[in-house]
Amino acid sequence: LHRSFGIWVAILGSSLIFGAMHVLNVFLRGDLGGAIIQAIAAFLSGVFLAAVRLRTGSLWTGIVLHAL
Repeated sequence: LHRSFGIWVAILGSSLIFGAMHVLNVFLRGDLGGAIIQAIAAFLSGVFLAAVRLRTGSLWTGIVLHAL
């Protein structure tokens, strides 16, 4: 995405996919409202983790933060 469309499309696109995958938790819990809130939080986390990756140059920092 970055090479084809630029950094912002890459960050927002990958974060949107990251958040959208969390909507699928509705099938595990049966709570659509909770799944949507979790998807929004995941989207924002994706943007944050992308910023961390750009700032540090390391994917491992984001992996550790995600695990925490």
